[in-house]
Amino acid sequence: MIRALYTPTPARFLNEKMATTLSMQTKVKLRDNREIPVLGLGTYELDGDDAYRGVIWALEAGYRHIDSAEWYENEQECGRAILDFCKRENIPRSEIFYTTKLKYNNGYENVKQSIERSIKLCGLDYIDLYLIHGPIGGPQMRLESWRAICDYHKDGKLKSIGISTFGVRHMRELINSGLPLPVVHQGYVAIPKSSRQARIVSNTNIFDFELSELEMNELDSLDEGLVTDWDPTDCP
Repeated sequence: MIRALYTPTPARFLNEKMATTLSMQTKVKLRDNREIPVLGLGTYELDGDDAYRGVIWALEAGYRHIDSAEWYENEQECGRAILDFCKRENIPRSEIFYTTKLKYNNGYENVKQSIERSIKLCGLDYIDLYLIHGPIGGPQMRLESWRAICDYHKDGKLKSIGISTFGVRHMRELINSGLPLPVVHQGYVAIPKSSRQARIVSNTNIFDFELSELEMNELDSLDEGLVTDWDPTDCP
């Protein structure tokens, strides 16, 4: 999976870093000046012990970014693995970037409850990046959700806040609302997912080569414009 970032010049940043210094430690600056690692572990469909072990293996391999979601139902396992790893290795929790996402846009009070539940389940005291997972729910519910998220951001429980899979029309709604803008929805970081230790480790072996322009053009030519899942830009 690729997570979109809202940052002023992500493509130029990555192009400048690619040839010499891009590594597991590389981070991209978000719109709020906080930084996110360019590689993270995705945890979609990782349940129970698989989620816990996967996060531990990822952290042992050098990952410092873990991507979860209310929808994945593994926030507790992800948070426990992060805390156990930090305790075992004697490193501060602040070295691990933890992302999770809101499942439903279903009203201000309901979203507040979802945020509190996510914070409690992960046990990390705060969430580094909290996203609206998608635009489903309609204009009013999206804005109520975003207002609740903004309020928790003010309290410091959500360090950075953003959106996911929004279309241009949905973005304009937020811009016109007068509420704070998301820090995430432009540019890319990679969050590959696996439940196998060897694959989790091998997914980190991407920093010692660079694709040529010809190779990139060949890859681009394979694009069929095929939509393989629901199209979030169609949401009213």
